[in-house]
Amino acid sequence: MKKIKAKNYILKLLIISVCCLFIASATASTRNLSNRGKKGLYIKSLKRMLRMPDEEIDIATAVLLASNNWNDDVNVRKNRAIINQMAFAVLEIADRDKTRVHRHIKLIKAINTYMYGQQGYTAVKDADDVYDLLLNDVIARKQGYCLSLSIVYLALGERVGLPLYGIVVPGHFFVKYDNGEKQFNIEATSNGSNAPDSHYIEKFKVPLNVGNNIYLQKLTNKQTMGCFFNNLGNCYITDGDYDNARHYLEMSVELAPKLAEGRSNLGNVYIQIGQYRKAITQLKEAIKINPDDAKAYINLGNAYLYSDNVMLAINQYLKATKIDAKNPDAYIGLATAYRKRKMYNSALTALDNGLKYQRGYKWWREFATTYKEMGELNLAIQYYERAAREKPNWSQIYFEMAMVYHQLGATDDEIQNYLYTLELEPDMSPAMQNLGNAYLKKESYDLAIETFSDAIVVDPKNSALYFGIAIAHSQQEDFDQAIIYYTKAIKLDKKDATAYYNLAICYYNTNQFSSALQCVKLAQSLGFDVSKDFIDELNRRI
Repeated sequence: MKKIKAKNYILKLLIISVCCLFIASATASTRNLSNRGKKGLYIKSLKRMLRMPDEEIDIATAVLLASNNWNDDVNVRKNRAIINQMAFAVLEIADRDKTRVHRHIKLIKAINTYMYGQQGYTAVKDADDVYDLLLNDVIARKQGYCLSLSIVYLALGERVGLPLYGIVVPGHFFVKYDNGEKQFNIEATSNGSNAPDSHYIEKFKVPLNVGNNIYLQKLTNKQTMGCFFNNLGNCYITDGDYDNARHYLEMSVELAPKLAEGRSNLGNVYIQIGQYRKAITQLKEAIKINPDDAKAYINLGNAYLYSDNVMLAINQYLKATKIDAKNPDAYIGLATAYRKRKMYNSALTALDNGLKYQRGYKWWREFATTYKEMGELNLAIQYYERAAREKPNWSQIYFEMAMVYHQLGATDDEIQNYLYTLELEPDMSPAMQNLGNAYLKKESYDLAIETFSDAIVVDPKNSALYFGIAIAHSQQEDFDQAIIYYTKAIKLDKKDATAYYNLAICYYNTNQFSSALQCVKLAQSLGFDVSKDFIDELNRRI
């Protein structure tokens, strides 16, 4: 019995010892990371995180929380644990380095060895894919671009005790080491290589009006988040989600007000949602920060153009061409503005100038649109066909070409191009409506009724569709059905004088003379010119 107790006692000691070793190991592991104790590690809300003092923000946690807003499947704790394990691996590599160099240099070499050598992190050419931005996807796929790879680098540096800072220049992001005595740049897209400030100034055309921008300055964690939100906002723009795009770009401007790209992109979103005054304000601020940003001038030109300040728009587009003569958007904007002023020769010149730097279906469409507005319809068709050959799955091209054929009176070609449009975009209500009208013109009344009926499924509140069906029925002398559809059209548009008059004709043909006279009077009150003879005839019949 005593022996059993002794064995139990020894077993307990072994369990306690193992637990102590586990606790000691866990404590030692935690102690090894320099970001221990940061309050930002325990925050689960991005909004709360950004209200914290900058020094308490954990950059990896903040970016993971932001990534979670795009994809709510992101497990913040799991991904943060992966980053912690990456940091432990870096510390282990540094500990094995027995060269007589500063500890910080060993750690930087260790990050480079781990990220690019052992893990194989690579830089993508374009920043178009949101999954090359979101931190969880970047560490899972081991690829990203300048900002996202720099954030991985900063997160590791934060954990191993390196004085690293994010640095932004127009269109690029990298990392800087600065311990107060020594500083150098680290290029996260080039295996952690070094380049002097002069390289970035020259390559990215950094404005040197220091104090008015944040370029080449050591960023706080909140400013780095501002840069991240700028890129995330652009992803939402690409996705067509302008509400979220505006939300994150407004956050970008709040956190990094001297980042020109954030203001420029926010201005672009304001344009998309029709808030042109706000757009102009943001874009002007962006230009103050970076006077050499051609994109900001183009966006400002767009804001002026859409708010009908056409000459101001032209001025901005011209400035953009002087800063960046190869930017195609400047020439397209310029051509659009000239067209709006009916300055067609100037519009064609702008397009010709742009062709020196870019060609393709978008340009042929711009030429086609210009010639269409000039009344040169056959030339317009030639350019539309050229665009369609290069981009055969672009429904808008066939739709616009069909409308030019309508102007030419070529109804068969018009119908064919509307059919092409609807093959590519079956629910395009305007195409269905115009196709129905073309069938009416060809006296193909059954096809017209079928087409308008299909359109009603997509756009049930469009009175013109009911009006079209009513015309088709009345042309087939099915006046009872015509009355039903004219009545539906009028319910949706009570000021359609023509619908009232046509309804009166249908009532007349079904011997409902009092109803016909009532509709005639309503048509007259809305400005329709009703013949006195018809009114006299109705009165006589009544």
